[in-house]
Amino acid sequence: MKEASVYFQELMAKSEFKCDFAFAVDLMEKLNELNGRLQGKNVFAHEMYNAVKSFTIKLNLLSHQVEEGNLIHFPVLKSIAVDHQL
Repeated sequence: MKEASVYFQELMAKSEFKCDFAFAVDLMEKLNELNGRLQGKNVFAHEMYNAVKSFTIKLNLLSHQVEEGNLIHFPVLKSIAVDHQL
């Protein structure tokens, strides 16, 4: 188990990995929000379709914002980027 801990510490020392990991954390939060909208009683198929369709549009918007350096919707990534002056 100690080997895994050493490997993880080496990864966390790399700023590129930290940024990738922070991006994944923020993206998983958005996927969890979508998952919550898709679950539950009395959620009809057209509502699920609309939720997924709007999520794909939102992903395109977020992609353009990240390319422009606007990290307003990615708070964890923004905090890492500020720490590392990316």
